[in-house]
Amino acid sequence: MNRSIPLAKISVPRLFGVVARTRLFARLDDNRGRPLIWLDSPPGAGKTSLVASYLAARAIPTLWYQVDSGDADPGSLFMYLSGAAGKTGAHIDSPFPRFLPEHLSDPAAFSRTYFRRLFERLPEGSVLVLDNYQEAPAECALHQIIRSAIDEVPPGNSIVCISRTEAPSVFAELAVRGAMHTLRWEALQLTLDETRELTSGRNIADDWLVKALHQQSGGWAAGVTLMMERLGQATATPGELPRESTESVFNYFAALLFDQLPEVHQRLLSTVAFLPYMTASMASQVGGSQDAESLLEHLHRRRLFVDRRPDAHPSYVFHALFRDFLKLRANTRVGVERVAELMLRCADALDAVQDREAAIDLRIEAASWQSAVSAISKIADDMLRDGRRDTLERWIGALPRHIVEADPWITFWLGMTRGQRAPEAAVAILCEALVQFQHTQDTLGRLRTLVALLKLGYMGQFTLSVQEQWVDELIDIVSDPHLAPLPVQLELSVWGALCWSLLSARPWHPWTGQAHSRLLDLLRDQPPSSSALAAATTAMDCAAEFGHFDVAERLLRWIEPVL
Repeated sequence: MNRSIPLAKISVPRLFGVVARTRLFARLDDNRGRPLIWLDSPPGAGKTSLVASYLAARAIPTLWYQVDSGDADPGSLFMYLSGAAGKTGAHIDSPFPRFLPEHLSDPAAFSRTYFRRLFERLPEGSVLVLDNYQEAPAECALHQIIRSAIDEVPPGNSIVCISRTEAPSVFAELAVRGAMHTLRWEALQLTLDETRELTSGRNIADDWLVKALHQQSGGWAAGVTLMMERLGQATATPGELPRESTESVFNYFAALLFDQLPEVHQRLLSTVAFLPYMTASMASQVGGSQDAESLLEHLHRRRLFVDRRPDAHPSYVFHALFRDFLKLRANTRVGVERVAELMLRCADALDAVQDREAAIDLRIEAASWQSAVSAISKIADDMLRDGRRDTLERWIGALPRHIVEADPWITFWLGMTRGQRAPEAAVAILCEALVQFQHTQDTLGRLRTLVALLKLGYMGQFTLSVQEQWVDELIDIVSDPHLAPLPVQLELSVWGALCWSLLSARPWHPWTGQAHSRLLDLLRDQPPSSSALAAATTAMDCAAEFGHFDVAERLLRWIEPVL
């Protein structure tokens, strides 16, 4: 699948006016080459700025990766990592290993092979940064994947994880054996000298004021930044901060700053808040303002919680706290129904830059079920082919039950996502899809569902007597003289399914030999593909198992050059 990878996900943040925190640079220098460096602290503590400025100051080759909830799907993680590696100048003389559905049974094993290959291709001394690691769900394969990756980190290289939360328990033994170093909130809090350096760029000369900023912020970088901005708009000395959570403090000061902006800028920021990232043209399209680029650049240069990711068309990313604040403001300003419309405008803008997955997430969040179903339908097959079943299942699982039941293709794709981990559930769901396709007289849907059911039968999920009814239905469809020509990949799958199902259920059937001959004819006429290889290898295995060694030999002769 030819997907556009969002640059904001794989780009190092562009720095502007960041203070070089030399004491923490020294800590990082002392721990260069440890397999894992973990930074955890509250939002707005300056974790990302610290790591990005350190790597830039030391000119360390960097692969930067922004973690989000979609990385719970191993297929997504590996696909985006490969894309990120391709933009680092890494030596790539052959494609990275592809994560396939069969790897779902042991993603950690695939991880070891993948990361060994990845680090071989990165420059010596490289660092892989996993930013916003807290976005990964607590129960997902990502943690074990990264744990396996750490064992493949070469001497002198490191993985750096930036998170709001402590490291998952799967990493605990790394600290015991000295393979992990942790920087926590106590270390990341600004010292008074660092606060002085941060305020020097704002021409705050009164030392008593600097001390007050430092004391009232508690060394919280976001708090200092917001209070400095407020001081630039008022002559009063800073009042005492509310004694609440950092999120509440942030919202308090952000509201003061937001209200000082012109109405047109408030409206623009509230509108684009639902974009996970944006170029200037995306922000202008969604916000309906030509001031978008100048406003975003102004906020970035004043270090007001807007990151800029460099490229020919730079993208801007709101700090998580700021984005949450803006989304709350949007709900307050325009109401729930209007917010759903804004989300759909943002989804359209993401579709326009080929980021269909982020667009689907927004369509689901907006409860625009039919547009979500339409968008899912366009890429579901590619998601399955790329081994990204978790993401597809998450999308379908977010749809109301009546929406799923009303669309046989959505039901079919849900069944396909369950085949590897819950085959019994997959059979039940696919049987529902088959009945729906029969009612709607959708021949292609029936064929694909029958092939999927027979494949599960070949894997031992039901008896031969159950399998025979689907063999009969498949033969009835294929033997219909009025059947329109099938897409080549589907025809390969159909004849491959007939090969193994007839051999196992009805070896005496006259179509048994015909199925193998037809499959071989199709294979000779088509370039190699994953579906062709899957059909050929399964048919070969089945032929060999049932003693049809001549057929197995003919199939092997086609398979060997492909492999």
